[in-house]
Amino acid sequence: MSREDWNKSLETLQRQLGEAEYEKLIQIPDFETFNSHIEKLCTAYADRTVTRCIRGLDSSFQSLRTFVMVVSTMVQANPAIAALVWGSILAVLQVCLSSMIMIANETRPSGF
Repeated sequence: MSREDWNKSLETLQRQLGEAEYEKLIQIPDFETFNSHIEKLCTAYADRTVTRCIRGLDSSFQSLRTFVMVVSTMVQANPAIAALVWGSILAVLQVCLSSMIMIANETRPSGF
């Protein structure tokens, strides 16, 4: 995230919430503090089991993303039969991903 992205996000949030609610919510007022905080969190959680598992699965997910794009293109060529099979496979993949995200959320520390 760049400083410009940070500032745009804060401006959008301020417009959406209004000044009073925005002031209550924002505790990290500048990009440098935000970036420093994120770096500290990355360092603190780098050796956790969940973090290592997620990093280990990253290459698998990248391969899977490529596979999804290729098969989706093939389905568009003859959607009548392929869509049924591909739809089922895609549903299973989505359930697996959702389960992994729920497990990761359950194991993260409170306050995040």
